[in-house]
Amino acid sequence: MEKFDLTTDILVIGAGGSGLPAALAAKEAGADDVTIVERRKLTGGTGAIIGHMFAVESRPMKERGITVTKDQVFARHMESAHWACDARLARNLINASARMIDWLESKEGIHFNHISATSGTRYQTSHAIREGNNIPVTGRVIADVLTRECKKAGVHFLMGTRAQSLIMDGEKKVAGLVATKKGETLRIGAKAVIIATGSITANEALRKKFYPEKDFSKTAITACHPWINGDGYLMAKAVHCLGDPLMTTLYIGPYITGHMVGQMLLSRPYIHLLNLYGKRFVNEDLMVTNDDHSMIGSALDRQPRHLCFGLMDTASLRDMVQKHEVLSNFEGMFGQGVDDDIYTKAASTRVDGLISDEKNAGNGAAWLDHLEKDLD
Repeated sequence: MEKFDLTTDILVIGAGGSGLPAALAAKEAGADDVTIVERRKLTGGTGAIIGHMFAVESRPMKERGITVTKDQVFARHMESAHWACDARLARNLINASARMIDWLESKEGIHFNHISATSGTRYQTSHAIREGNNIPVTGRVIADVLTRECKKAGVHFLMGTRAQSLIMDGEKKVAGLVATKKGETLRIGAKAVIIATGSITANEALRKKFYPEKDFSKTAITACHPWINGDGYLMAKAVHCLGDPLMTTLYIGPYITGHMVGQMLLSRPYIHLLNLYGKRFVNEDLMVTNDDHSMIGSALDRQPRHLCFGLMDTASLRDMVQKHEVLSNFEGMFGQGVDDDIYTKAASTRVDGLISDEKNAGNGAAWLDHLEKDLD
C-alpha cells in the first residue's frame, strides 16, 4: 500500500495555459478534489505571454462577418505541415477551438475584442484581448481570470513545487507524483494525473536529442525560459506512456537581440538582406506578402554562420518614414514604443504596462518618427 503525504482526485502538473483550464474544467465536470502543482510562484507560465489565441468559426468572428471555415483552416494547416503531423489531433483542435473561446468568455473578465491574421496564417483566426492600446494582453488576462476562477471553485495550488517523477501502482497505472518543495520530497496520490507542463526549449540535452544536426548557438529560441525544460516529457517517457513527439523547427528572422526598432526595420520589404558574401539570398517582401512568416528565417538558416546584413539607402529610409505605414501586425503591436525587454518582463507583469511612451499608445507607426535618430 503506497504511503502519500496527501491525496487528491485529480492532480494537474503545471499552472499554465493548459493546466489552469484543465483544473477548472475538471471542477466544473464534478471532480471533488483538484490540485495543481506548479514549480514557479506565479501562474500562467509561457501562456501568460501569448498575444493571440487561435480559433475558427467563433462567435467573435461571426459577429465581425469573418467567414473562414474549419475546413479551410484544416486544409491549409495540413498543406503547410506536408501531412507530417497527426491529422486527427489537428482536426480535433480546430473543431474545438470555437468552443474554447465560448468557455473562456463565460468567465468574467475575458472578452476577445480583436481578431487579426497573424502568427503565420493567411486567415483572420487570431483572437486577442486588447486594453487601451494595440498591445495584446491576452495571455496575462486569461491566466489571471482562470487563476481566480480556480480558487473560487476550490482548486488547491501547490506553488513552488517541482514535479520529479510519476508513481506507478502494481498494475502499472499512474497513481501519483513525487515532487519537491523547498528541498523536501512530497508524495502525492491521485486517481488521475494530467501532465500540462511546458516544452523542452531550455533543456540543451533534449534539444540535441531532437535536433542533433542543428547549431542553435546564434539562434534566439522563443520562450526559452529556465522553467521550460521538458519535465513532463521526461516523466512520461520514464514510465513508457509517451513516444517521441514530432517536432519541427520554425525559424522567424532575421533577429536582433534587444533592439525592437532594428527588428521591425529588418522585417520590412524596403531592406535588402545580404549574406556574408554580400549576396541577396531571399525575396525580402515575403515578410509581408506571404502568410508563412518563417520563410525568410528558413532561408537565413542556410546562410554562412546564419548571419545577414540589412542594407538601405537614405532616400529609401526617408521615403519610408514619410509614408508612415504600418505593414504588419508585429509593427501594430510594438511600433508604439515598447520596452525592448518585453518578452522577459511579460512573464511576470501585465504587457500593457510596458509602453515606454504613453502618448504613442495605439500608434503603430510611432517608431518611424525617430527612426533616423535611433539608427544613428
